[in-house]
Amino acid sequence: MGDSPRHLTHFLHPDHPLVYQYHEASFVCSGCRITGDGHRYRCDRCTFELHERCARCPSTISFHMHPQHLLTLHARSGTARRCDVCGVDVGGMLYQCRTCGFDLHPPCSMVRPLPARGQRANRGGAWGGFFRSVVLLLFIDDVIDYVDDNDDADADADAGNPNE
Repeated sequence: MGDSPRHLTHFLHPDHPLVYQYHEASFVCSGCRITGDGHRYRCDRCTFELHERCARCPSTISFHMHPQHLLTLHARSGTARRCDVCGVDVGGMLYQCRTCGFDLHPPCSMVRPLPARGQRANRGGAWGGFFRSVVLLLFIDDVIDYVDDNDDADADADAGNPNE
């Protein structure tokens, strides 16, 4: 569990405490609406579950890809929004700059800048930046696959063919 608190209360689910747990089964995060597995914060009374990162998101952040303004965490916007880092539609909570409209998934907020050419990464040496880039690409690919699968299911349901 590391430095994760065992119990917490989240603004999206204030009526019940969330408990830090591990389950192998996958789940859809009630915060960002992206599939996850393994460690999560879960309500034992209902089906509310959050990625560890989504449960512990700070209410405001400074982000290297949008240094001009702070980004504020919002539950869900009433209009369709797209993450400006991965390009995927945001179905759940997001960081947003109200001044310029920059939007960011909470998981994408973990993307760190690569070291400048010729500099060594703080962790992992020259390979650290490469591996972070590969992990980011795999994460974005998983997000896009998840969104594509849900779009196909939504289209089938709209057409009256939920089993196709």
